[in-house]
Amino acid sequence: MGFRFRKSVKLMPGVRVNFGKKGASYTIGPRGANINLSEKGIYCNASIKGTGLSYRARLDGGAREVVEKESFFKVFFGAIWALFIAALKLIFILFIFMAVLAAIISMSK
Repeated sequence: MGFRFRKSVKLMPGVRVNFGKKGASYTIGPRGANINLSEKGIYCNASIKGTGLSYRARLDGGAREVVEKESFFKVFFGAIWALFIAALKLIFILFIFMAVLAAIISMSK
């Protein structure tokens, strides 16, 4: 089993710097709905506390060759938009889940 190292430092509400063996990354947003920027890529994370349900999506398109670097603001606002879409998807899934649960409960009475 190998050694692991992880340390997170809160810069301000909603902004953290995460340190690990291979470098640093930045997390923007509250727990349960945030965006992570690192050398590995840009990821959108959404989860529901206490349920174990979570959603993670890569926003920068995966391993691709970047000919020209995009501006930080373009990437940042694109990530915010992707987080919004992920939250809508999660809300839709929860709505379907609640509807099925309500149908099951009403059939059992």
